[in-house]
Amino acid sequence: MDIKSLYHLLTKRGWIVVLVAAGACAGAVVASKLQTPMFRSTVKLLVRPARYDFGLTEAGKLIMGQLSLRLQAPSLAEEVIQQRGLTVTAQTLLRRASVGAEEGKYVIQLSVDDPDAGTARAVADTWAKAFADRYNNRNKDIDPRDRISVEIYDAASPAELNRPRTRVNALAGTLLGFIVGGLLVLALEYLDDSLKNAEDVERHVGLTTLGAIPSSSG
Repeated sequence: MDIKSLYHLLTKRGWIVVLVAAGACAGAVVASKLQTPMFRSTVKLLVRPARYDFGLTEAGKLIMGQLSLRLQAPSLAEEVIQQRGLTVTAQTLLRRASVGAEEGKYVIQLSVDDPDAGTARAVADTWAKAFADRYNNRNKDIDPRDRISVEIYDAASPAELNRPRTRVNALAGTLLGFIVGGLLVLALEYLDDSLKNAEDVERHVGLTTLGAIPSSSG
């Protein structure tokens, strides 16, 4: 399809593309408004070797994955629920949390989502403290010179809206609408076998068009 044909196609059926895109955008906005807002708060934990020699620092790197896994233990989630007086199950609380590790910085990041911004921040703080206390208590019998401890870097960040992201969803819906609308227009054009111009006539009869009779104006 050349540029001229594409122009005529958009002139003729471009409204379909616009309509589908507008509908997709509106649908995305409505769907976003119907979602329960979830706020996210993040807290960072530092993994600190007692000394920074090669052996102990390498050991610290090796246990980062284990610490991230222990941070998501159901028993720890239950402890947080009891301390905060939450009404959710441990599995629900764990689904609302995410854990990431930065091995080079010896940092573990815990993020907690909740419909209430204050609860999200309070739960993140409680979770981090409960984990640090649990881990450090288990290691209290180890020689202090050989310990790897866990400390809270700072209080959990103020919770911010994590989802829904209405603007992002609206933009994505609009782009998807343009794509679907464009495909629909192309499909309609492909199924339309009427003769629309001289080029169509030439392709249909296999002969060259020598001239055309102008339409009567009156």
